[in-house]
Formats: sequence, structure tokens, C-alpha cells
Amino acid sequence: MNITIKEGFVRYEFRRREYEGNIVIGKDNKFEGLTAVSSIKPEQGGQRLKIQLRPEGNIVLRALHLSCAFNFLETDTVYCNGYQSWTDSREFAVGEKLLPLRGIMRLIKMHRYGDIHFYPYSGKEGEFHSHTYTYIRRNTAIALIGSLSESEGYTIFQYQTRNHAFTIIKDCEGLELDRNLPVLDVFIATGEEQKVFESYFNLCNLKPRADVTTGWTSWYNYYTKISEDIILGNARALAENNIPLDIIQIDDGYQTAVGDWRSIKPEFPDGMKKIADEIHKAGYMAGLWLAPFICEKKSQLFSQHKNWLVKDEMGNPIAAGWNPGWSGDFYALDIYHDQARSYIEDVFAAVLRDWNFDMVKLDFLYAAAIIPRKGKSRGKIMRDAMELLRRCVRGKKILGCGVPLGPAFGLVEYCRIGGDVALKWEDRLLKFMRYRERVDTKHSLTSTIGRRHLSGHAFFNDPDVFILRDENNSLSPDEKNTLFILNNIFGGLVFTSDDVAHYSENTLRYYRAHFPLRSKNIESVRNDSGMYEIRFSIGNLSYFVRANLRDETAECTLPDGAFCRNDARTGEVDFVPGTSTFVLRPHETQCFLRLSERMPSLAGSSGHIFPSSEIDSFKASGKNFIVKLHRSAQRPNAVFVRVAKAGKYSINGAHAESKEVIPGVHLIKIIME
Repeated sequence: MNITIKEGFVRYEFRRREYEGNIVIGKDNKFEGLTAVSSIKPEQGGQRLKIQLRPEGNIVLRALHLSCAFNFLETDTVYCNGYQSWTDSREFAVGEKLLPLRGIMRLIKMHRYGDIHFYPYSGKEGEFHSHTYTYIRRNTAIALIGSLSESEGYTIFQYQTRNHAFTIIKDCEGLELDRNLPVLDVFIATGEEQKVFESYFNLCNLKPRADVTTGWTSWYNYYTKISEDIILGNARALAENNIPLDIIQIDDGYQTAVGDWRSIKPEFPDGMKKIADEIHKAGYMAGLWLAPFICEKKSQLFSQHKNWLVKDEMGNPIAAGWNPGWSGDFYALDIYHDQARSYIEDVFAAVLRDWNFDMVKLDFLYAAAIIPRKGKSRGKIMRDAMELLRRCVRGKKILGCGVPLGPAFGLVEYCRIGGDVALKWEDRLLKFMRYRERVDTKHSLTSTIGRRHLSGHAFFNDPDVFILRDENNSLSPDEKNTLFILNNIFGGLVFTSDDVAHYSENTLRYYRAHFPLRSKNIESVRNDSGMYEIRFSIGNLSYFVRANLRDETAECTLPDGAFCRNDARTGEVDFVPGTSTFVLRPHETQCFLRLSERMPSLAGSSGHIFPSSEIDSFKASGKNFIVKLHRSAQRPNAVFVRVAKAGKYSINGAHAESKEVIPGVHLIKIIME
């Protein structure tokens, strides 16, 4: 799996004339008014390739790319990371096509959400592209190519698999240079997936700014129809049911218009500080949704401060998108306009200091960099915008959304990594429109799995909400379960919008069964046309999951060993021998705990969707065992311990006798109150 770097190319403007030249890798390349210093050196088990530009005066970059070669096999797959949070991100077969958005969607400016307004889609077989990082998979090994810096522009990896070629592109259009600057910095490595990604993130020098987090958000149940009573009613229901989540977040709908963040609707008569105070009294952190870089047409900001907006060459404000839930078109604030920046800073001071919110969900962030301008590329503007937000928010928490991911690395605690979940499984009309940022549950889950590598490194992944409620959605029980399980496996921030006061006893039990939220080690993911095999661990507990995102049933086989499977809705637990077969219905997921061969050992439970992960400690002394549950674990809870042979034991001071549940597997059971 050798990647060959052939040569680079640069085009630029110097003293009002345009020049171009080829860059030989490993040499100092001298051009008119510019030297391109390129190097490739061993690092972290791979190679680090850098291009530094040294201008002799002011230059304006027009293009920079590197030509590469790779011998693609028909069985290879290529991972493509989408442009921003909502853009689909997955592995492509080498013969697939990445089709452009249908033209009718441009009429309502939906192309602004994606990269199609600045990157050409050929729609040809084997031609697709990835932002910030990418990899080629061959069996269990990958060849990873990842950008180590998006500060000067987006890095785009363009594939032409039929020609056994790909190109590393720096989207540097309009970037002005008047000093030495490293413009391109990428890491290339081949090997086992986890090790290669570990090396990549080590070189990125990223440190998590938070920990795994649970929460409630208003959007996916109430949307913009929220009020003080609805928010505080949900907070009370969560507190009265002793739900041990971390954050209650108020989403879009509290403000009179997008952009007028301190103008609050009459449905919130006591103001936003009162709501934050009441959320704190209930025992939770308070979060608030903002879209700090945009304003809608009906806002006072738009009508009174058009000079603050990003404009085209004719001086007209540029629409950054269209939203039917607002007043149609919305527009981007110019973060380099002094008064616009002051306004943004004042809004955050009000939200975080005066109202005392603990977290902000910051949405539609891509809009800040809708066009290159002021001598800066799109990626440079986006990084500047993210650094502005980090300074405004300081030590409080950011959930980024609708943002190109590379410029957000290391600057947000949490980040959305998929499209919005819908109240149904799939939106076939938007899929037909080839809309890559569509609201669609299956589409969201595909990116949740695809971007799994980022969580706990670049930030903690927000896979969007799960839905367990029966009302106000069209998801089947299997679809809700799949969304619940996969979000809890791959999510570092796990939210719902359900009103727990309306839950049945079984649904409330099921909801409680994802506490505590544990960090996971994703060991492997294999995808066979929408039939996923997932292996992960929590501490020394190993899990095996099959998730069927297909529209037809599928027969599956367990690996060797012995397994525990539970139904956290009912508390039922069963034990299954290895190599057993089972059938998954369309959109169904099943999770199994693999029983350890080490004995005694934990062997399952009834109180968590990932059996035994709610147990804080297990100690054994001869035939005497002590088991302690996590403080947020569901009670009562049946806990099982595997022992070597039949006999009598003591567990938490109570006498128990082992039982052979499947051939060769002896277990003892205790009910934890």
C-alpha cells in the first residue's frame, strides 16, 4: 500500500503578473518572487510532508496541489470526510460515484450548505474527494493521509481511482503572503487502523477539552415551538425521575429572530437568566443554542446593520443559505468588521456572564467562510472564526455544529459529526436530490460510524439525538433501538429530546439503561453494504455488535466463545454460545457482551444497554465476591458473575449457588437494589 508523491504545482500572482511552476519534493524550488521549500521526512511511523512558501514580496496564491499515485484494487475502499458537520462521511467503493446536488436545489440556495459552490463534482465513476483527512482501506490495513494544519486553507484529497491517482489540494484561493509560511503539512502512514490514527492525532497535538457527557435538548421534540414552561417542565421531570444527565440545552426558538440574540420571545417572560438559574437548581448545567455568524432577513441586525455582512463584488449581502423555518434567506456576518466582532463578543458576554449559561451550541458556523476575502482563504477565515469563538467563550463549553471539522480541531469540547436525525428512518426525496447535508436518520448514522476516529481526539463527537418516545415520530422500535445503541457506542455527547414524563415504565427503564455513559475503545468496524460488525471495549469488557442498516433481513453468526445479551427495556437476560446464528430484521441492532475466559469475572447484567458496564468495581477473594454499582446505575439490577465450576459462593455477603446456563458456563446471580 505505497503512496507515491510525484510532484507539486503552484500558481500565484506577484507584482500583478501570474506565475506557475512545478514543485520537486525534497528540494528548494525557486520561482519568480517565490521559493517553495518542500520536505518529506520519517515521523511517528510514517512520513511528514511539508511545503513552506517564502515570498520575496506580497504574493497572492491561486492554486497549490500535489500529484500522487496509488495502485487501487477493486476490493479497496476509500474514506471520504465530508465538508462540514452535516455532510455525509463514509467509505466508498473504488468504483462508486459522488454525484453533485441536483440543480433545482440551487434555486433555494441549498448548495451553500455544502462544498459544491466552490468544489467541482465530476459525478464520474471512481472520482470523489475528502476534507482534512482520508484513508484507503485494504482488508484490515489502511493508508492514511491527514492534514496537520488547516490554518491557511482547507486540505482536500481528490481521488481518481480508475487512473490510480489522487491529488492533495490546498484550497488557498485568494490567500495573500508577505512572510514565510508553512502552507501544506500532511502526515502519511500505512498500517493497522488504530495505530495509524493514534500517530496522526499525536502529531496534531490535540488534547481533549472535556469528557463524555449526557444531556437533553429541546429541538427534536419541540423545534422552534418552545417556551419557559416547556423547558422548565422538562427540567422538573428529569430531576423528579432522578435522571443523572449533565446538561439541559435550549435550542432554536427562544429569540425573536436569528441574529437578534438578546431579543427574547414573550414565551420566556422571566428571561433567560431565570431559566439558567432554574436548570442549575435542578442539578444540571445549562446550554443555549446560537448561530453567531448569521442573521435572517427579518432580523433587526439585518435591517439596521447591513454593513456588517459579507458582501459580493457588487456590494450586496451574500446569502449563506435558506431556511424555511426562519424568513427564507439568511446572511453571514463579516468577522473582520470591527462592529460585527464587538456585537458577537457582547452576545457571548450576555449569554455566559449575565445569563450564566455553561455551554453554547454554536450552529451554521460554515457561513463565516462562505467566500474567500480580505487576502484570506476560506479555511483561513474559518480557523480565525473558530479562534474568535474560543476567545469569546473562554473556559466554558462549546458544541460546534454546521462547521468544517478541520478548523474546529482542538477548539471545541464537542462537535456534531453527522446530519440531523429525522423523525423517520430515511428521507428518500432529499436522497434523490443528492443533498449530502440532509436531515435523515440513516444518513446521520452513516456519518456517526464514519467519523468515529475523531471522538476523544479532535473533540468529543456529537452524533445527534436518540429518540425513544412513542409519540411525535415515525421510527419503528428497531430503528429507535439502533439509533440508541449506535449513538451510545460512538457518541461522546449523547442527547435526547424526549419528555420523560410521558415515558412508559419500560421506556423509562430503557432510557436509564444508558447511564453511566462510559468511554469506549472502538477496536474494529466492518461494513458489508450497510450490515455492520462492530467490536469495542469498555475497560476490560469486550462487546460484539451487529447493526443492520439495510432494508432487508440478514443472517449473522457470533464468533467463538460465550456471550451475554440483554433487553434493557424488560430486564431480561440470556446467554448465547459462540458460533450461534441469529437473524436481524431490517434496521435492527443487537449487542453482546463477550464473556471473559478469566474466572471469576463479570458476565452481564440487566441494567445497562452494554451489560456489566454500570458496575464500578468487582473484587474476588476465593469464593467471596464484592460488586459495586456506579452511583448513576439503574436499580434494581441483576448482576452475573462467571465462575469456573459449580458450587456455593458469597456475593456482597449473600449466599449464592452457581448455575450452568450454557455448556461449560457457570454463573452466579445477585439482585442489586
